[in-house]
Parts: sequence; C-alpha cells; structure tokens
Amino acid sequence: MIPVLAGDVALIGVTDRGFHSRALSTGEGRRPCGASVRSRIVGGMTVARQALGAWGERRAAQHLTDDSFRVVARNWRCPLGEIDIIAWDGETLVFCEVKTRRGLGFGLPAEAVVAAKARRLRRLGARWVSLNSAYPREIRFDVIAILVRRPGSVEIDHIRGAF
Repeated sequence: MIPVLAGDVALIGVTDRGFHSRALSTGEGRRPCGASVRSRIVGGMTVARQALGAWGERRAAQHLTDDSFRVVARNWRCPLGEIDIIAWDGETLVFCEVKTRRGLGFGLPAEAVVAAKARRLRRLGARWVSLNSAYPREIRFDVIAILVRRPGSVEIDHIRGAF
C-alpha cells in the first residue's frame, strides 16, 4: 500500500483490524520519543480522527453497494455543509450520514446525529435534489453507525429512515 501523506504523518493503512499510522522522518529529525501521531491537528481534527472517519465512510459505501444500493456521490459539499453519501435504493434517493467511533466513551455513534444535524441534512438533501434535477419517488435519510471495538471487530448498524 502506498502511504497517504498528511503533514508529517503517513497513514499507512486502515483495515478491518483498525487504523495504523506512523510518523515520518523529516529533514529536522524524527518525532521525540512518546510523541503521539494523534496530536497532529489539521483543520480542527486530528489526523487519526480524519483517517478513521474517511475509513468509516469507505466501509459504509461498500456496505451500501453490497446491499444493492447505487452510490452516486460521496462527501458532496455546498456552502450549507456536507453529505457523506448519496445513493439510490431502487427508486428511493437516500442521504446517509456516517458516524464512526473506536469505543463507547462518548456513546453510540448514531447518538451523535442530533436534531440540529438532522435539520442541516434535510436542507442539504433538498439543495442536492434541486441542483441535480433528480426526481425520486421517495427520499430517505439514513444513518450508518460504525463501531470499531478492537482490531478485527467492526460493527455496522444501518438505520434506515433515521429521521
């Protein structure tokens, strides 16, 4: 696998067994002993969190594809925000919010989709439909919650019609 570079951290792999990264050597030397890769912050999130989220979105897209959905967009953005995955389930247009967590310290992943997030996703969905001249028979908002309990243990919970 070719490493994906993010600052001075190489994201060398995110597999079913978990997320792996390592610090890269720069011209100024290596990271001090004990320095955490997770401490690297890019755009308000740590590199490790960004990589975990991206990995979760890839797993969610694969889950939808395996379940006969047709994914038409990932990480669609406009000034109002972002939709993680847009897919067709037959004649139903589905907007998916993906939440990935490594543990239950902050609750279940799906609990992170609060009322304000649901309202924002509804507005984003309406914007996407109007910009793409889509004519779905139905529109649905799903949440895909991914929980990585330990390496090799991944739970995917697809909540159809979550809000």
